Amino acid sequence: MAYQLRIYQADNKDQIRNAFRRVRRVMYQGGTGSGKTVTAASIIEDSVAKGSNVWFVAHRRELIEQASKALNENNIRNGIIMAGYEYTPGIKVQVCSIDTLRERLLKAQKLIVPNPPKLIVVDEAHRSL
Repeated sequence: MAYQLRIYQADNKDQIRNAFRRVRRVMYQGGTGSGKTVTAASIIEDSVAKGSNVWFVAHRRELIEQASKALNENNIRNGIIMAGYEYTPGIKVQVCSIDTLRERLLKAQKLIVPNPPKLIVVDEAHRSL
């Protein structure tokens, strides 16, 4: 990580880990500016260290580019699956547009995913339906 998690972020991360021991889907909610993306980046970093592929999914171009930038700032190499970006399947972390995934993966079946993600982080989860 490029910087240390704040105490409450580290506590939240521990709570998320503990929740994953009991259930498959975990919701993490925090206020604006609370560092949700930084906390997610730390969890993503841990998952990649264990060999997992990860998708960070969002519904708006600004959120996707912002998440990719935050991951880069934390030295987490990532690709972007979104219109206007070249898909790089060998990268373990992909920041994805939900619309592009729906189009390429489900409708057109143009997206080949050699190693599916073990962890999917959904930003703005209320928009994911």
